[in-house]
Amino acid sequence: ASSAPPREPPREAVAEDLRRMWEQRVLAARKQQVDQYLATAQDALKRDEAVAAANALRIAASLAPDDPGIAALLEQATVRAGP
Repeated sequence: ASSAPPREPPREAVAEDLRRMWEQRVLAARKQQVDQYLATAQDALKRDEAVAAANALRIAASLAPDDPGIAALLEQATVRAGP
């Protein structure tokens, strides 16, 4: 009895797996950046530096534009920072 060599997955499936893995890594990196900017904003608010907090929150909001929590924090920090 001869055994057939193992079948390789189709190239499309391999390409799709690689694309999915890449997207997951990009999303994880973006979340890490957002978390870093949120921490920077919190530190700035503790030091009563509303302008620095607003700047950090603007960057966080650009990285996570669909996050209403970040948008609300940005609005609050912008009001505290003044005109």
